[in-house]
Amino acid sequence: MWELPNIYFHLNSPTYQAPTWFFSDEDQQSLFNSYPIEATDRPGFMKVSSEFIQFPKNLLIYPKDRQGSETDFSYFIKQTQKWIALYATYIDPNIYMYNNTSTCLATFVPDNDFIIDRLPSNVKYNSKIIMYAAGWGMKFAPVWIEILTYLVLGTESTPPYVKYLSNFSFNIEARVINQ
Repeated sequence: MWELPNIYFHLNSPTYQAPTWFFSDEDQQSLFNSYPIEATDRPGFMKVSSEFIQFPKNLLIYPKDRQGSETDFSYFIKQTQKWIALYATYIDPNIYMYNNTSTCLATFVPDNDFIIDRLPSNVKYNSKIIMYAAGWGMKFAPVWIEILTYLVLGTESTPPYVKYLSNFSFNIEARVINQ
């Protein structure tokens, strides 16, 4: 698990209906997303989530280990500001709200992708356990639920997503870190 900041940026137009969006690029420091619903306690601002890991080796084992106010998230803020300036011109990258006592915990796999698969065969009862893992994947919950349903029912060869399922497997090189 890693601790991520909650950063809210000012909308340039209070009437603009910002879309739901996800952005992922080749580098591991370009994963961003946001939603059209403004935070009710921050009128005129929109949360832009930076979903990447600055220091992969500084992971948390338990939620109680989060650092909160002791964490310096300036790198996340700068990366998000750069991204907004290039791609989200309806948001002002220079006007933002941030409180490092309010953070988000996320899990990631080394390649910043998702795992939706049965557990590997060396795990007892692997055929009865299906695992989902990723930090920013809950945004895709409706699709994941449909895929998991096919896996639970044992009909994973029939969903419209069958050609993509291998992309979410444990069997991708360096996907899982063995301790």
